[in-house]
Amino acid sequence: MSFLRTIFFVGLPGAVAILAVGCGDDDLAADDGGTEDVGADADADGDTAEADGEDEAAADDGVATDDGGAGGTLDVLVVGSPVSPSRDWAPVEGAAVALDLPGGGRVEATTDATGRAAFDRLDWSAGTAAVTAGAENRGLASLVGLDGSEPEVTLVLPFLGDPREGWVELSVDAENFTHATSWFDCGLDLAPNEPSYYIHQATEATLPQTLLAPPGVPLTVAGAEWRFEELPDGFVQPLRPFCRELEPIDGPGSVVVDLATLPAPDTAVGSFRLPARADSPLRDDIFYGWVFDDVLLDPARRLQPLERGSFGAPTRSTRAADGETIEYEWAWAAREGSTLVTVFDLRDAWAREDRYSAVYLAGHPPDGPQDFTFLETPTVLVPASILVRHPLHDAIEWESYDSGVTPTLYVEGTRFGVKVVLWQVTAPTGATTLSVPEPPGAIDATSVLGTGLARGRIGLVADDPGALVAKYSQSRRFTVDL
Repeated sequence: MSFLRTIFFVGLPGAVAILAVGCGDDDLAADDGGTEDVGADADADGDTAEADGEDEAAADDGVATDDGGAGGTLDVLVVGSPVSPSRDWAPVEGAAVALDLPGGGRVEATTDATGRAAFDRLDWSAGTAAVTAGAENRGLASLVGLDGSEPEVTLVLPFLGDPREGWVELSVDAENFTHATSWFDCGLDLAPNEPSYYIHQATEATLPQTLLAPPGVPLTVAGAEWRFEELPDGFVQPLRPFCRELEPIDGPGSVVVDLATLPAPDTAVGSFRLPARADSPLRDDIFYGWVFDDVLLDPARRLQPLERGSFGAPTRSTRAADGETIEYEWAWAAREGSTLVTVFDLRDAWAREDRYSAVYLAGHPPDGPQDFTFLETPTVLVPASILVRHPLHDAIEWESYDSGVTPTLYVEGTRFGVKVVLWQVTAPTGATTLSVPEPPGAIDATSVLGTGLARGRIGLVADDPGALVAKYSQSRRFTVDL
């Protein structure tokens, strides 16, 4: 099974989507974008009966009154995940926001031009709260278990629209292959969380092929000629990467890559230790890796990082004789001025359950022994297996093995032929259970989620990654009954 065959130039909401290994899921079909795809305080001098009535109404809504808990506030900022060619987490005006109040009840609001909605007179002594938002062409986002310790929280709405409207065709060809059995992969350096258009496993006979590109913006086309050989203790993957900057195009364009004239790639040789926990499933996993142009971190640093522009990969990976160390070699090519982020990834690729753990290092792949550690992947307890159809709003439970990690449930479906996040629900740091709230009343849940079945997974983000850009791990996937 080839490394590039499964991951090269696949832009997911992080993601890191393994399109080529997503088999066995056809039964998770859903319609219309599923998985295929506050009250006022009474005036002390006013009418007593009116005041009593207002207090009762406020109490019903879970809002603090004069003789209740200390009034609290919550400001909610709603932003959208980036859409090409932008890299910005732009505020979402007109988003519907629902607050499930401490002690019960619900109030709703709409975000202003700055993407904000404000709630006041909240009685945080009555319990925890949850906030959910949604908007047109966007998925849903929730934060649960809020206790009033954060005066402002941020919700990130995934993009569910089709960014291809108005895009133009870019024909890509390659010549002078160095080996008859080589593959050719190629893609554009675009913002993630959208359909990622790429050429995958092409051969000299199947080229040229066409990419779609946004018009009027500078483009970078990057890829590689590559081969793959499995070894008893790893793999070897001869890789000749390239990176070429293109002028903006307003109509159909073309590019030809001469593989015979590619400059020698940058390289690195090093190693890293496998997780120390004896029963860690990561110890038996396969090492993957990427050299990205950059990764985008959400404003609250709670969600899976979003990658953009793959510029390189490991060319060799083997387990050392001690069984505790992975030894690696890398090759990459990057445009001048690229910041670069290197991702080391341990992944259960053979089981095709999407379970993996990744560390994100600033800069190009490093030489020598590395001392970073991986987050353990969470073990989902409820639902018990992918065969169980778990109702969307029933509690999900998991076991976590690291401290200082924030969990998020990702409910995933398919839009425009690409896996996307439909709803992301984030719980407090250290939580091991959560339930999905109801959507805001102004949001038609079926238009966002579809009907039938979807995929779910639990992702963990390290609150403090230290010198790293980020640390992320995710559970096996499970089936969500919409």
